[in-house]
Amino acid sequence: MAQSHESTTTTESHDADALADSWPQSESSKDISVTLDVDQSQLQHDDDHVTTTTSFEEMLERNLEGFGRVMFFQVILIGLAGFFDSQQAFISIYADAIPTWHCTNNGSTTCDSKHSDICKLHASEWAWDEIPSKTIISEWGLQCSTALLRGLPASSHFAGTILGVFVLASLADSWLGRKKMLLYSCLTMSVTGIMTILSINVWIYSSLRFVTGFCRATIGSSVIILLSEVVGKKWRGRVGNLLFFFFMVGGMFSVMIAFVGQKLKMMQITLSLASFLCADTAFNLILVYSVEMFPTCVRNFAASMARQAITFGAVLGALLNSFGRKNPYLSYGVFGLIIICCGFFVLILPETRGISLCDTMDEQERKENIVHS
Repeated sequence: MAQSHESTTTTESHDADALADSWPQSESSKDISVTLDVDQSQLQHDDDHVTTTTSFEEMLERNLEGFGRVMFFQVILIGLAGFFDSQQAFISIYADAIPTWHCTNNGSTTCDSKHSDICKLHASEWAWDEIPSKTIISEWGLQCSTALLRGLPASSHFAGTILGVFVLASLADSWLGRKKMLLYSCLTMSVTGIMTILSINVWIYSSLRFVTGFCRATIGSSVIILLSEVVGKKWRGRVGNLLFFFFMVGGMFSVMIAFVGQKLKMMQITLSLASFLCADTAFNLILVYSVEMFPTCVRNFAASMARQAITFGAVLGALLNSFGRKNPYLSYGVFGLIIICCGFFVLILPETRGISLCDTMDEQERKENIVHS
């Protein structure tokens, strides 16, 4: 019995030692196993998310692949907003211009319409060629005012556009939506544009031009975003050009009035058309690139910022145009130098052609981390 009891005790002792030796190893194995299971579950979840996103994008592209009559009508209707938007931007070229004048006393030796300074002549020695209400310069007697005052209406208009972007751009990405924002912007721009005919002096006129610029701030960005979202990738580039087509056509209708009856040098016209072609191409590519580069949650705001960088140049452009009347090299030199310097920054931008973007920044960052890892 004593021998049997001793054998039993020895066996239990060996079992206890074996259990004690194996316990830490078992816990470590469990920790490693749990960690591996969590990592695999996370990777599987990320893979499923990417697969789901890709499948949704493919399904959306299949639904938008066609281009029927209804979609064509929608695209034209949306693009027409750019036609009226450009008229507000270019109308200052005609409405704020200095009209031509002539001498009233033909026998006078002090008056010469080609070489005399209108500000040094008596009011009875000269007269406008057309009615005084043709432009704001002749209507309110601003021909002898400073260049800053003559360029104030145009600068106020584009300054209002810049302010409108900071106030209204985020609303199109949030609760208001791009379609409603486009509708309200066109409506308020039209109302305030008509109200400018009631102006009695340059200060009221500049204030109304400021409000008009504020109201039209998001028209261009809303149009380009809506055009790119209603069609598939196959038609996106072609449809995106419609905004700039309508924008340039509307500008041509406005600027053409100022050029009728004036004799311009053919070389100046040719170079101006070439500069408009290059500027319109760059304008097109910049907005299309900004749409493709940013996700949906900040896309309208990013496109608005890209567009208002151009508007900021228009604010300074109106002043440079007034200061450059006596020295054309001043305005054209500044414009050309800035364009060349800014063009070099394109070399550091990433390529977005053929790359699918997510709806939020978190999804985009998670997708990029998975791809790079």
